[in-house]
Amino acid sequence: MTAKPYYAITTKKFILKSRHKEWLMNTRDLYNELLGFYYDLFLNHPDLYELNNQQALRELEKITVIGRDKQPVQEELPWKKVPLYFRRAAINTALAAGRSFLSRKGRGQNYPTEKFSAGVTLYKGMYKMFDGHSISLKVWTGEKWQWIQCLLYGNEIPPNTRCMSPILVFRGKNVFLHVPVSNDVPDGRTLKERCNSELKICGVRFTDRDALAACCILNPDRQMEAVRFINGGNAYRHYCAQVDKHLEKAEASMEKVQTAGKKYVDKLENLSTYHSHMVSRRIVDFCVEKGAGIIVIPKFSESEMAYPLSQRIRNQLKYKAWQMGILLLEADTSGTEGICAVCGKPIERNGEQFVCEEGHQGNWHLNASRNMVKKCLENLDKHMH
Repeated sequence: MTAKPYYAITTKKFILKSRHKEWLMNTRDLYNELLGFYYDLFLNHPDLYELNNQQALRELEKITVIGRDKQPVQEELPWKKVPLYFRRAAINTALAAGRSFLSRKGRGQNYPTEKFSAGVTLYKGMYKMFDGHSISLKVWTGEKWQWIQCLLYGNEIPPNTRCMSPILVFRGKNVFLHVPVSNDVPDGRTLKERCNSELKICGVRFTDRDALAACCILNPDRQMEAVRFINGGNAYRHYCAQVDKHLEKAEASMEKVQTAGKKYVDKLENLSTYHSHMVSRRIVDFCVEKGAGIIVIPKFSESEMAYPLSQRIRNQLKYKAWQMGILLLEADTSGTEGICAVCGKPIERNGEQFVCEEGHQGNWHLNASRNMVKKCLENLDKHMH
């Protein structure tokens, strides 16, 4: 029997450059007009609500597109010569938006979207010659459909991945190409299957020190096998402090405050993005190196707000771990910080270190991480047996 394939999807974001930016914007505007047209049409036809997306798409095309028989339709498209795959991408986006509205409407949100500003999903037929460095796009000039060549910067497509439909995204004056890529996951076993096997587990605690994450790996006998501190907190705070100083100077000078403010806010955002990617990648690499199949992190709490990168690291860990076939669990940490992971006796904390009544000592975060994993495993044992 062939094993069921498992996969992960991530989005690679490219900066897109073109000599014909106005044509790209024309294409975006037409796409959103088409999207709005089909969105309203879908909501006005309750008989379509129970159909699946493929069935609903076919019915919407019957209502709006003149077929080979040249017979008139109920709601003929106001636009001529709209490419098939451009139209279908807009219809599918409209169906998703329409179903989202219907679900919200059931919860008391009764206002449908009046105007859309969605990115342009590009099906095959609307793009070609995509190699990760450039792409040819079929765009609307305002008068006709035209192929143009665009350059791509700032990312790359990993090997052994499959590209899905790219999306043209507009942010301010910039244009981006978002490319979802799919890769096979090496281990797709369920949590129960993993817990019934000889498996190593990595506990991770986030901190506000230079070590942004403290990791410990427990072997199947629940003994600590390896530890690693993911550093970078001091550098992150140093760079943030430098940007904050520039921002204060810009605000004090009152010259181009808005422009300067956005520039430095963007720099802070980029710093957070870089460090969260760096920490999450190193955690996953550590698990792969040591053969850990599960990562356990604390459930998010208000106390964690003091660690500015922790939420970002969490989000990055979710998909990076799954890409490598590693499950991510969130665990209750209550009662894990005040006892020794070796003997269970109370501990006394002194900064980053601890010592217990029996004389065991070490890093406080690693001790808490080890206790968190042990508690998580105990809870799993109760639920699975």
